[in-house]
Amino acid sequence: MVCGEVGLAGELRQVSQTARRLTEAARLGFTTAIVPRSAAVEVPGLEVIRVGTLAEALHTLGLVNSPEFAPRSLLLNEPL
Repeated sequence: MVCGEVGLAGELRQVSQTARRLTEAARLGFTTAIVPRSAAVEVPGLEVIRVGTLAEALHTLGLVNSPEFAPRSLLLNEPL
């Protein structure tokens, strides 16, 4: 589960009611959540992974090799 807003420069921002959203995700059976680094939220039964940028999130998900690099084609869902 991923919860946040992407800024124009690729930074991740916290959204409103993050704790409520993550609590509901845990209730629905999610076990891991990726959130912006600024989200100081802990939810029992949910591993919360904090990242600062979209590239970092993609790296955490195993979609890119480096947290500093996310190919434009991957971000736009185009073939490489």
